[in-house]
Amino acid sequence: MQIYKAYNKFVPITGGQRLEPTESDIEGPFYYAGAPEITGVFSSPKLPEDRSLTLSGRVLSTDGTPLGGATLDIWQTTTDGVYDTEGYTLRGKLRSDSDGFYKLETIIPGGYEINDDPLDIRCAHLHFKISADGYKLITTQLYFPDDEHNAEDHWYRPGRVIQYPIGHFDFVLEPIDEIASGVFAADHLFNPASPVHIPAPFPAKQGIAKLPDTQLEYSDTGGKGEPVVLLHPERSSTVWGYQQPVFAKSGYRVITYSRRGYGKSDPVSKENPGSAVNDLRNLLKFLGITKCHLVGAAAGGGLAMNYALSYGADLYSVVSSSYCPIGEVKDPDYIKLCIRLCPNGFNEFPAEFRELSPTYRVSNPKGVEMWSALEEKAATGVRIGQVNANAHEVTWEKLAHVKTPVMMIGGDADLYMPPPMLRAYASHIPNCEIAILAEGGHALYWEQPEFFNSIVLGFIAKHR
Repeated sequence: MQIYKAYNKFVPITGGQRLEPTESDIEGPFYYAGAPEITGVFSSPKLPEDRSLTLSGRVLSTDGTPLGGATLDIWQTTTDGVYDTEGYTLRGKLRSDSDGFYKLETIIPGGYEINDDPLDIRCAHLHFKISADGYKLITTQLYFPDDEHNAEDHWYRPGRVIQYPIGHFDFVLEPIDEIASGVFAADHLFNPASPVHIPAPFPAKQGIAKLPDTQLEYSDTGGKGEPVVLLHPERSSTVWGYQQPVFAKSGYRVITYSRRGYGKSDPVSKENPGSAVNDLRNLLKFLGITKCHLVGAAAGGGLAMNYALSYGADLYSVVSSSYCPIGEVKDPDYIKLCIRLCPNGFNEFPAEFRELSPTYRVSNPKGVEMWSALEEKAATGVRIGQVNANAHEVTWEKLAHVKTPVMMIGGDADLYMPPPMLRAYASHIPNCEIAILAEGGHALYWEQPEFFNSIVLGFIAKHR
């Protein structure tokens, strides 16, 4: 294997300066594992000279140590914005040399349409997965200056722009031992104290689904992408403003809906309360969806897990964020933990105190106000009383039989589901990954949307 060097020698950092890890980004739907190793040159059916690119740089640790033997898994489009989905053209793996250097000769990629919409185009970018033994794997993207679609692309980051035809970028990886107890240091990626603008919603069909025993309000972006169904928390059904447009622009068909008692959906009736699991199953049949990803927050995360217990074969994956199984898991020791966690009087505190982290409440009062407004107008009818479709109860034994890939996300400041509770629950699920966000409360989809979206999109892209 030929290795290219961009410099004559590595100059180490002095004075104890720490480099910030390279910002993570979405994997997207076009990553394919198994790309061949390359010598530093992408073969392509088109290599126009005015679109050529030579990219070089180093792979470093946060203390400046060069990381030899790091793997750079790269994929990109052609100049016309087309990914090879049948082979490995413009896909390949490089390895850094003993001094951490790498070099890639390729072409400048083109942007491409999202869901066949000529008005919605991703800007040009190169995609990377970079790994080294003992370091946290990152997925990231590099961008180009003056691309006409940079400003409208939600994922574009000016801090990762490279020049052309000769570009340079140093990737910085974080040692695993710097990530304490599995807690993702959110400030390495996104500052949790920085307000995030809510993007414009992605165009979607709004409708009322007439199901066998109820009517549910729903929204569906359509398209050819894999369906992702967003399951709302108990307090509001209109909380997905940060996720719906981002997931749709990542190539997925995004469905949101209101359970009984929310929005324009029917209320829960005493005579026929039904079950949230069966309502979801009937909605998916109504929409013609045979298999999908479920992403649930809080009570929605519980619904996702219950659906996996009942109809796991119909799911690609499940993401359960801040799910608090108080009253659901019938295990004596776990019930005792739940009682200690939420003592008498806990529910009398304001919702924003119980569900939003101190960091968010202090740093983003406008965001707190917006979240509270959504919470106040959420319930439009009776929403309590639906039964568990699984039967009766959830046990550790039943969870041990879940075959669907599961990601559980929690915040280290979540009063309902602190990390020890989350880890205890996740330990009973065979194929479960965990992400714990620093300074995050119970409403992670709202408090830290960029980090939340990055984790979710990276996970569901692995399970297609």
